[in-house]
Amino acid sequence: MIDALLHSKLTSQQENMEDILTSNVFGMLQYVPPEIGLFRFLARARTAETKDKHEYPMQNLSGGPDAVEYRFWPTWRKREPDVELYIQSNVSDSYLVGIEAKYNSGKSSEADDVEQETDEGVSRECTDQLVREWIELVDEAAGRNAKPILIYLTADFGFPIQQIRASLDEHPRKHPNSPRPRICWLSWGELADLFGNAPKRSILLAIAEMAKKMGLTFFRGITKVARISITWRFAEPFQQVLQTSHTHSLRQAWQFQVAPITSQWRFQANGPG
Repeated sequence: MIDALLHSKLTSQQENMEDILTSNVFGMLQYVPPEIGLFRFLARARTAETKDKHEYPMQNLSGGPDAVEYRFWPTWRKREPDVELYIQSNVSDSYLVGIEAKYNSGKSSEADDVEQETDEGVSRECTDQLVREWIELVDEAAGRNAKPILIYLTADFGFPIQQIRASLDEHPRKHPNSPRPRICWLSWGELADLFGNAPKRSILLAIAEMAKKMGLTFFRGITKVARISITWRFAEPFQQVLQTSHTHSLRQAWQFQVAPITSQWRFQANGPG
Protein backbone atom coordinates (compact mmCIF):
# COMPACT_ATOMS: atom_id res chain seq x y z
CA MET A 1 0.00 0.00 0.00
CA ILE A 2 2.82 2.42 0.79
CA ASP A 3 4.30 1.97 -2.69
CA ALA A 4 0.94 2.74 -4.25
CA LEU A 5 0.78 5.93 -2.23
CA LEU A 6 4.33 6.99 -3.10
CA HIS A 7 3.58 6.51 -6.80
CA SER A 8 0.24 8.38 -6.60
CA LYS A 9 -1.85 5.30 -7.31
CA LEU A 10 -4.33 5.90 -4.49
CA THR A 11 -7.36 8.13 -4.72
CA SER A 12 -7.37 11.31 -2.64
CA GLN A 13 -10.00 9.74 -0.40
CA GLN A 14 -7.78 6.71 0.21
CA GLU A 15 -4.75 8.89 0.96
CA ASN A 16 -6.77 10.74 3.59
CA MET A 17 -7.88 7.62 5.43
CA GLU A 18 -6.46 7.47 8.94
CA ASP A 19 -6.53 3.68 8.96
CA ILE A 20 -4.33 3.40 5.87
CA LEU A 21 -1.84 5.91 7.26
CA THR A 22 -1.73 4.10 10.60
CA SER A 23 -1.36 0.72 8.94
CA ASN A 24 1.44 1.93 6.67
CA VAL A 25 3.50 3.50 9.44
CA PHE A 26 3.14 1.05 12.32
CA GLY A 27 2.80 -1.94 10.03
CA MET A 28 6.24 -1.19 8.59
CA LEU A 29 7.81 -0.24 11.92
CA GLN A 30 7.16 -3.83 13.04
CA TYR A 31 9.93 -4.96 10.72
CA VAL A 32 12.55 -2.50 11.99
CA PRO A 33 14.47 -2.94 15.26
CA PRO A 34 12.53 -0.81 17.75
CA GLU A 35 15.59 1.08 18.99
CA ILE A 36 16.14 2.64 15.56
CA GLY A 37 12.50 2.93 14.58
CA LEU A 38 9.55 2.81 16.97
CA PHE A 39 11.37 3.86 20.15
CA ARG A 40 12.81 6.96 18.46
CA PHE A 41 9.32 7.91 17.32
CA LEU A 42 7.70 7.34 20.71
CA ALA A 43 10.47 9.29 22.43
CA ARG A 44 9.03 12.48 20.87
CA ALA A 45 5.66 11.97 22.62
CA ARG A 46 5.16 14.64 25.27
CA THR A 47 2.63 15.58 27.91
CA ALA A 48 0.94 18.89 28.70
CA GLU A 49 2.26 19.25 32.24
CA THR A 50 2.51 23.04 32.13
CA LYS A 51 2.25 25.78 29.55
CA ASP A 52 6.00 26.02 28.97
CA LYS A 53 7.22 22.62 30.11
CA HIS A 54 6.55 19.17 28.73
CA GLU A 55 7.53 15.73 29.91
CA TYR A 56 8.74 13.00 27.57
CA PRO A 57 7.86 9.81 29.45
CA MET A 58 9.08 7.41 26.76
CA GLN A 59 12.55 8.81 26.13
CA ASN A 60 14.50 5.94 27.71
CA LEU A 61 12.96 2.88 26.10
CA SER A 62 15.28 0.05 25.17
CA GLY A 63 14.95 -3.60 24.40
CA GLY A 64 15.63 -6.33 21.91
CA PRO A 65 13.79 -7.14 18.67
CA ASP A 66 10.98 -8.88 20.57
CA ALA A 67 10.46 -6.07 23.08
CA VAL A 68 7.23 -4.86 21.43
CA GLU A 69 3.94 -6.60 20.76
CA TYR A 70 1.70 -4.87 18.20
CA ARG A 71 -2.08 -5.13 18.09
CA PHE A 72 -4.01 -3.18 15.48
CA TRP A 73 -7.53 -1.98 16.31
CA PRO A 74 -7.81 -4.18 19.40
CA THR A 75 -11.16 -4.55 21.09
CA TRP A 76 -11.14 -3.44 24.71
CA ARG A 77 -14.33 -3.40 26.77
CA LYS A 78 -16.13 -0.82 24.63
CA ARG A 79 -13.35 1.11 22.95
CA GLU A 80 -11.16 0.31 19.93
CA PRO A 81 -7.91 2.31 19.72
CA ASP A 82 -5.95 2.32 16.49
CA VAL A 83 -2.86 0.60 17.88
CA GLU A 84 -1.94 -1.13 21.12
CA LEU A 85 1.75 -1.55 21.98
CA TYR A 86 2.93 -3.76 24.82
CA ILE A 87 6.53 -2.73 25.50
CA GLN A 88 8.91 -4.66 27.76
CA SER A 89 11.89 -2.43 28.42
CA ASN A 90 15.30 -3.52 29.71
CA VAL A 91 15.81 -0.40 31.83
CA SER A 92 12.32 0.57 32.95
CA ASP A 93 8.87 -0.81 33.67
CA SER A 94 6.68 -2.39 31.03
CA TYR A 95 4.20 -0.13 29.25
CA LEU A 96 0.88 -0.66 27.59
CA VAL A 97 0.52 2.13 25.06
CA GLY A 98 -2.77 2.96 23.39
CA ILE A 99 -2.54 5.10 20.26
CA GLU A 100 -5.46 7.16 19.01
CA ALA A 101 -4.42 8.32 15.53
CA LYS A 102 -5.98 11.24 13.66
CA TYR A 103 -5.26 12.73 10.26
CA ASN A 104 -7.96 15.05 8.93
CA SER A 105 -10.13 15.07 12.04
CA GLY A 106 -10.08 15.73 15.76
CA LYS A 107 -11.51 13.71 18.62
CA SER A 108 -14.64 11.81 17.66
CA SER A 109 -16.35 13.03 20.83
CA GLU A 110 -15.56 16.02 23.01
CA ALA A 111 -15.98 16.71 26.70
CA ASP A 112 -19.54 17.66 27.65
CA ASP A 113 -21.66 17.98 30.78
CA VAL A 114 -24.25 15.40 29.73
CA GLU A 115 -26.44 14.20 32.59
CA GLN A 116 -27.92 10.74 32.58
CA GLU A 117 -30.71 9.34 34.76
CA THR A 118 -29.78 6.16 36.66
CA ASP A 119 -31.40 4.09 39.41
CA GLU A 120 -29.10 5.84 41.86
CA GLY A 121 -29.96 9.35 40.68
CA VAL A 122 -28.43 11.71 38.15
CA SER A 123 -24.92 11.00 36.94
CA ARG A 124 -22.77 12.72 34.37
CA GLU A 125 -21.74 10.57 31.44
CA CYS A 126 -18.17 10.89 30.22
CA THR A 127 -18.24 11.84 26.54
CA ASP A 128 -14.61 12.72 25.79
CA GLN A 129 -13.01 10.14 23.49
CA LEU A 130 -9.57 10.26 25.10
CA VAL A 131 -10.95 9.93 28.63
CA ARG A 132 -13.09 6.97 27.63
CA GLU A 133 -10.06 5.23 26.12
CA TRP A 134 -7.91 6.07 29.13
CA ILE A 135 -10.37 4.43 31.54
CA GLU A 136 -10.30 1.18 29.58
CA LEU A 137 -6.55 1.38 28.99
CA VAL A 138 -6.00 1.48 32.76
CA ASP A 139 -7.92 -1.77 33.14
CA GLU A 140 -6.07 -3.41 30.26
CA ALA A 141 -2.69 -2.35 31.65
CA ALA A 142 -3.51 -3.63 35.13
CA GLY A 143 -4.17 -7.07 33.67
CA ARG A 144 -0.67 -7.09 32.17
CA ASN A 145 1.14 -5.45 35.08
CA ALA A 146 2.15 -2.54 32.87
CA LYS A 147 2.05 1.24 33.08
CA PRO A 148 -0.63 2.82 30.84
CA ILE A 149 0.17 5.63 28.42
CA LEU A 150 -2.28 7.05 25.90
CA ILE A 151 -0.86 8.76 22.82
CA TYR A 152 -2.89 11.22 20.78
CA LEU A 153 -1.22 11.09 17.34
CA THR A 154 -2.25 13.95 15.04
CA ALA A 155 -1.13 16.05 12.09
CA ASP A 156 -1.00 19.28 14.09
CA PHE A 157 1.99 21.62 13.77
CA GLY A 158 1.98 22.38 17.49
CA PHE A 159 0.72 20.85 20.69
CA PRO A 160 -3.14 20.66 20.55
CA ILE A 161 -3.28 21.99 24.07
CA GLN A 162 -7.00 22.83 24.09
CA GLN A 163 -8.05 19.34 23.04
CA ILE A 164 -5.87 17.58 25.58
CA ARG A 165 -6.62 20.07 28.35
CA ALA A 166 -10.33 19.46 27.79
CA SER A 167 -9.73 15.74 28.35
CA LEU A 168 -7.62 16.33 31.47
CA ASP A 169 -10.32 18.60 32.90
CA GLU A 170 -13.13 16.20 32.07
CA HIS A 171 -11.50 13.21 33.74
CA PRO A 172 -11.65 14.22 37.45
CA ARG A 173 -15.24 15.43 37.08
CA LYS A 174 -16.47 12.12 35.65
CA HIS A 175 -13.97 9.62 37.09
CA PRO A 176 -12.59 11.07 40.34
CA ASN A 177 -11.35 7.68 41.56
CA SER A 178 -9.39 6.82 38.43
CA PRO A 179 -5.63 7.56 38.10
CA ARG A 180 -4.85 10.90 36.47
CA PRO A 181 -4.52 10.34 32.70
CA ARG A 182 -1.07 10.15 31.20
CA ILE A 183 -2.03 11.51 27.77
CA CYS A 184 0.81 12.37 25.41
CA TRP A 185 0.76 14.14 22.08
CA LEU A 186 2.78 12.95 19.12
CA SER A 187 2.85 14.40 15.61
CA TRP A 188 3.03 12.55 12.31
CA GLY A 189 5.44 15.32 11.29
CA GLU A 190 8.18 13.75 13.42
CA LEU A 191 8.54 10.91 10.90
CA ALA A 192 10.11 13.02 8.16
CA ASP A 193 12.57 14.60 10.60
CA LEU A 194 13.53 11.34 12.27
CA PHE A 195 13.92 9.11 9.24
CA GLY A 196 14.55 11.52 6.35
CA ASN A 197 18.27 10.67 6.31
CA ALA A 198 17.87 6.91 6.58
CA PRO A 199 19.73 4.74 4.03
CA LYS A 200 18.28 4.46 0.55
CA ARG A 201 15.83 1.65 -0.11
CA SER A 202 15.20 1.27 3.62
CA ILE A 203 11.87 0.94 5.41
CA LEU A 204 12.49 4.03 7.49
CA LEU A 205 13.25 6.19 4.45
CA ALA A 206 10.07 4.94 2.77
CA ILE A 207 8.09 6.04 5.85
CA ALA A 208 9.74 9.47 5.76
CA GLU A 209 9.03 9.89 2.04
CA MET A 210 5.40 8.94 2.57
CA ALA A 211 5.08 11.54 5.32
CA LYS A 212 6.56 14.21 3.05
CA LYS A 213 4.28 13.28 0.17
CA MET A 214 1.24 13.58 2.42
CA GLY A 215 2.37 16.97 3.71
CA LEU A 216 3.04 15.63 7.19
CA THR A 217 6.02 17.86 7.88
CA PHE A 218 6.77 20.77 10.18
CA PHE A 219 7.16 24.37 9.01
CA ARG A 220 10.88 25.05 8.60
CA GLY A 221 10.83 28.67 7.48
CA ILE A 222 10.68 30.47 4.17
CA THR A 223 13.35 29.75 1.60
CA LYS A 224 15.73 32.55 0.69
CA VAL A 225 14.33 34.89 -1.94
CA ALA A 226 16.45 34.89 -5.09
CA ARG A 227 17.62 38.14 -6.65
CA ILE A 228 15.64 39.30 -9.67
CA SER A 229 17.36 41.05 -12.59
CA ILE A 230 15.20 43.71 -14.27
CA THR A 231 15.92 45.13 -17.73
CA TRP A 232 14.35 48.55 -18.35
CA ARG A 233 14.68 51.65 -20.53
CA PHE A 234 13.01 55.03 -20.99
CA ALA A 235 9.85 55.12 -23.05
CA GLU A 236 10.27 56.04 -26.73
CA PRO A 237 9.11 59.71 -26.52
CA PHE A 238 11.52 60.49 -23.72
CA GLN A 239 14.40 58.84 -25.61
CA GLN A 240 13.86 61.30 -28.47
CA VAL A 241 14.02 64.19 -26.01
CA LEU A 242 17.30 62.89 -24.63
CA GLN A 243 18.77 62.54 -28.13
CA THR A 244 18.03 66.20 -28.95
CA SER A 245 18.85 67.65 -25.56
CA HIS A 246 22.40 68.63 -26.68
CA THR A 247 20.94 71.39 -28.87
CA HIS A 248 18.32 72.64 -26.46
CA SER A 249 18.39 73.92 -22.92
CA LEU A 250 16.51 71.19 -21.09
CA ARG A 251 15.64 71.16 -17.46
CA GLN A 252 13.75 67.95 -16.83
CA ALA A 253 12.47 67.13 -13.36
CA TRP A 254 11.60 63.50 -12.97
CA GLN A 255 11.56 60.74 -10.34
CA PHE A 256 11.13 57.01 -10.06
CA GLN A 257 8.22 55.54 -8.14
CA VAL A 258 8.38 52.00 -6.81
CA ALA A 259 5.00 50.39 -6.42
CA PRO A 260 4.62 48.10 -3.38
CA ILE A 261 4.13 44.42 -4.04
CA THR A 262 1.61 42.64 -1.82
CA SER A 263 2.24 38.98 -1.10
CA GLN A 264 -0.39 36.78 0.52
CA TRP A 265 0.61 33.51 2.15
CA ARG A 266 -0.53 31.22 4.93
CA PHE A 267 0.44 28.03 6.71
CA GLN A 268 -0.83 24.96 4.93
CA ALA A 269 -2.44 22.88 7.65
CA ASN A 270 -2.92 19.15 7.25
CA GLY A 271 -6.23 19.17 9.05
CA PRO A 272 -7.85 20.41 12.20
CA GLY A 273 -6.02 17.86 14.24
